[in-house]
Amino acid sequence: MKRTILTLLKIVSIGILSFAQEKAPTPKAKPTKQAATPAAALHDEGLCKAWKMVNYERFSVVNLPTEMEMKDGVTFVSDGAVFLTLQGLQKTGSWSNDKTRTWITLLFDNSEKYKFKINTLTPNQFVFTYQDPDLMSTKYTCEPQKK
Repeated sequence: MKRTILTLLKIVSIGILSFAQEKAPTPKAKPTKQAATPAAALHDEGLCKAWKMVNYERFSVVNLPTEMEMKDGVTFVSDGAVFLTLQGLQKTGSWSNDKTRTWITLLFDNSEKYKFKINTLTPNQFVFTYQDPDLMSTKYTCEPQKK
């Protein structure tokens, strides 16, 4: 009798297990996200061009560029390259932006990283804020560079 009950339990448990395996949902492959290129995100808004600094603002005081800063500006290329001149120092790297089109991240060869917050972006004006490692915020106003 015990043998019959054990045999029945084995048969029932095998049936339940095989049924559960058949009805178990198969995991669906997650769709891969294709990263939006910088060009796709902001090129339509006119970011990809050479921008020359017109003035900068610190502590609510607008300043014109000094002699050292006269050639300051940034050039965004639609392939993700960036050329930055800040306080007379030239750097070359890559750029990307977040999904909200609010932040632009510049990454340079020496792992140096800059993060710009877009305040205004029109065909004739690009205003962004940069906070340096010493927590000094500077708001830059740029216009397209004349050729």
